[in-house]
Amino acid sequence: MDTTRYIWEAVFSGVVLLGSILSMRSYGAGTAIKIVGYAIALFVPAAYIVGYNPLGLVLLPQSPFFLIVASLISMAASIYVTGYGPRKFNTSSLSIFIDAFGVSMILVFASRYLLEFVVLWILAEMIGFIVIVYEYMAEGLRRSWVAGLRYLVVSMIPADLTLMTLLAVAGLDNAFSTPINVLNVPILSTPLVTVLATLGFLAKSAIVPLHFWLPEAHSIAPAPGSALLSGLMVKMGVFGIIIVMGMGALDTASMVFMLLILPAVTVIYAGMQALAQADIKRLLAYSTMVYTSLIVMSLASYQLLGSRWFLYAAYYLIAAHAAYKATLFLDAGTVEVVAGTRLLERLGWVSKVLPEASVLALLAVMSLMGVPPTIGFLAKLWLFLGGLESVLVSNYGALILAVIAIGAALSLGYGARYLLAHWGSTKPEKRVIIGTAMKYMLAGEAFAASLSLVFPMIMDFISPAGVVIGVQYSIILSITALILAVSLAGLYFMESRARKEAPWVGGAA
Repeated sequence: MDTTRYIWEAVFSGVVLLGSILSMRSYGAGTAIKIVGYAIALFVPAAYIVGYNPLGLVLLPQSPFFLIVASLISMAASIYVTGYGPRKFNTSSLSIFIDAFGVSMILVFASRYLLEFVVLWILAEMIGFIVIVYEYMAEGLRRSWVAGLRYLVVSMIPADLTLMTLLAVAGLDNAFSTPINVLNVPILSTPLVTVLATLGFLAKSAIVPLHFWLPEAHSIAPAPGSALLSGLMVKMGVFGIIIVMGMGALDTASMVFMLLILPAVTVIYAGMQALAQADIKRLLAYSTMVYTSLIVMSLASYQLLGSRWFLYAAYYLIAAHAAYKATLFLDAGTVEVVAGTRLLERLGWVSKVLPEASVLALLAVMSLMGVPPTIGFLAKLWLFLGGLESVLVSNYGALILAVIAIGAALSLGYGARYLLAHWGSTKPEKRVIIGTAMKYMLAGEAFAASLSLVFPMIMDFISPAGVVIGVQYSIILSITALILAVSLAGLYFMESRARKEAPWVGGAA
């Protein structure tokens, strides 16, 4: 069982990295091979979920879901970086680090034993550091080095402390012989151990007070790196919290403080910060803190109250946030390449010269805001249902519902603010020529954006939460998705016509 799992991991990792190396010389062949590698990574958990398991694999109950999400997001970033690296840095070397980063996180989610989880976690952290400081290595940008060091101190060290704590309390004898999901660690109910076992995962999820590594790291890293950091790496913290919750009962008072109160503070603080940002990547970084906090709150609320709606909300939020935040960070990279800036005061005209990216960004923002039929709408629906139910059964209910409502309201504000980068001005500063590199960037962004419409249709099958939407609602979602797709296509053609006819872009683009 484990041998075949390791063979599968070695095969898809090798194929992806081979394609990444080849893409430095041949965009088309290298990218095609990378897609095959990620497809291999995707096929096994997808088949596992539907009961087809020719390799005889045994995975953790939550692993197939995380593996599917991670494989899809990594594939989108991989396609994007094929064009982004040469266009932004005049080199293809970034592709290797992005694919190594994506593969390492997929391997973390595929872990079955505590020791391999720890080893692969540290590997993913180190590659993440290289991605964050890439601009320092490529162009000598000092800010990226400072952001990387802050990431090491604030994110990695607490996470490593938590990992070592788990190894100590579980015992090395069990660390590579007993699957994580059947480890029983009674000492986790001790307040100090509860704090130590969750502290690092909260830091990785950027929960106050160990949050301040994220805005710098996510805004400084290259766009596909930011997409993976926000779309996947913060989910490693969530994955770790789910593992800890399954290893034994946590101390209730400590859990309420660590997993409910601190995330509630983070939702409000980060949402307000997002509204105040002028840099679109910092805006997105703070909004990541909002949604990871809501995910952690949902998991804690489920543990405390037992409401199935919170469990549904947690998994739907994971998929929704991965899809739309990866799309928006890729879009921010596209905007920066096109406009040469990320400052909102100098933007607002991107839709006039690159309507393809603007339409994709709009779809992602709609999911962020919770507009039907996107995955973000279903995540918000389950979240509010859980909040309303919690008011009836818990003293914490009013707090939970209030935080959910505030987070939803703030998302409307900073979601609309992000769109000002695309719409809001009629004075573009340059003309855009869509070459081969830009086509790969738009393809990666489109793939990530499409997940906001695809996930609602497949979550019934891949989510371990077990929610069933039903045939009638699925039909409604499908009809709404069709109408939305037609509307977005109409918007694209309207913007394309404006691009060709407007005199301030120098004629037809």
